[in-house]
Amino acid sequence: MPRFLDSYMEKNRQIDEERAKDLRDVFTRVTKAIVQALGKDGLRNGSTFMITKLDAAMAGFSAYYRKYADLDPNVLKARFDELEQDGDPTDEEGYEKSYLWSTAEFVNDTDRLAVRIKRAREIIGA
Repeated sequence: MPRFLDSYMEKNRQIDEERAKDLRDVFTRVTKAIVQALGKDGLRNGSTFMITKLDAAMAGFSAYYRKYADLDPNVLKARFDELEQDGDPTDEEGYEKSYLWSTAEFVNDTDRLAVRIKRAREIIGA
């Protein structure tokens, strides 16, 4: 995770005001959409807040928003539910490219984070 964040910040250290405004707008709309689509406890597993669900929802919902400029809570909920079913541990070749693999253990590992964000964008943002 630190390597991922360092790399991202290095590439995005200097952004102009227009880009900052766009990022603020997307962030605000997506965070509201997460609550509308998943509910106030939608990023929890029991009483535990799941950072893996947050980063997947942020990446996937923002990809969806940029493609459709609409944040329909019913569509987003259905796609998030689909994401959470992505992966079959008995599939030796495909499992390491799945959302479930990315959340099974070592969730801060850079490779697992990259897979989680990629799958969220592909499934939710499709």
